[in-house]
Amino acid sequence: MQKQISRITRYIRIASIILLIINGMTAIGGGLVLILAPEGQLAGMSPEGLTGTVFTNYLVPGLSLLVGIGFFSIYTAILFITRYLYSPVFLVMEGIFLMIWIVVQMLAFSKLSFLQPLYGLTGITMLLFGFLPSIKFPKESEFKMTA
Repeated sequence: MQKQISRITRYIRIASIILLIINGMTAIGGGLVLILAPEGQLAGMSPEGLTGTVFTNYLVPGLSLLVGIGFFSIYTAILFITRYLYSPVFLVMEGIFLMIWIVVQMLAFSKLSFLQPLYGLTGITMLLFGFLPSIKFPKESEFKMTA
């Protein structure tokens, strides 16, 4: 039974790392596109898409996407790879950030995309994976010290 749990834990860890890296890379790419062309021309968007929001261009959303979603996803993936004790907490936080990003995007901007539900599901998956007890890493007191 313990071997089966450790196998499941391994698959969930690997899936989490893959989700985080893909999410981080796409968010970094999207954030950079919005920062480099804040009027939205590189992303195929127009400033009219911001009508009714507090934004005059896509610079602040691009920075938020780059740092809040992109860099944080990559950072969390690194924490998982190094088996940091609290990496599941970071995974939950990233899932929450991603879901908030998608909800705000859908409410604030007039342009909707098929990617929004996809990334919303990714956020939910991260949240669920982070709460699964099977991916909790051993407590520091459980590590054996060797000389």
